[in-house]
Amino acid sequence: MKTKVHWRLFFGLVVLGVLLGVAACGRGEESSDVTPTQEGSTPGSGVVGTPGPVPTLDPNIRLVRYDSPDKGYSIEYPEGWQVEAAGIGAPDIFVSRMEGSRKVAQVSVACTKGVGLTPDDLIEDNNRIIGGLGSVIDPTLASPVEVAGVTGKRGEYSTQVGAFAAEHVAVFFVVGECGWRIGLSIPVSAGDIDQFLPLFDRILASFRPSG
Repeated sequence: MKTKVHWRLFFGLVVLGVLLGVAACGRGEESSDVTPTQEGSTPGSGVVGTPGPVPTLDPNIRLVRYDSPDKGYSIEYPEGWQVEAAGIGAPDIFVSRMEGSRKVAQVSVACTKGVGLTPDDLIEDNNRIIGGLGSVIDPTLASPVEVAGVTGKRGEYSTQVGAFAAEHVAVFFVVGECGWRIGLSIPVSAGDIDQFLPLFDRILASFRPSG
């Protein structure tokens, strides 16, 4: 019981952190952002650029590998994206930015330990956190998806924090005692999320748990 309560608290922080990060994407004011990071680097401060045309992301862009030093996974992300690696208790974020630090899209990877977790558990906790901020995922309608040889579930939802709206697609699956959530988030100003899905599928296909 303690394990699951701890996991839900962690998961709530993960989801809220992702939502707030995306909600700030279109702001034309100063914001605290994280500079490109590698293991051992420290956050910096940036200014969000003035909203303008968003470049189209090439679904066939070259991917480069990232090996998590402490979370037990590897994944490939698009060349040129920034890696905002976090410590235990926070998601790793892979971000596409325009000049001026304005975010175009981001992929988040999060895991925590839990006994007896299922993809439906992960979806329900996702819904519990974002229920007051937008639409939710119906677990019975979520699409089955295979990631790293296991079957999980995939769903889409939208959120709005103040004037900032975002679209999300998230995949939930369990490997051992680790409940994984890999999500794609984009501001609505970046266009229809469907145009990002071929690239997201390539990123998902590269994911490998190492523990």
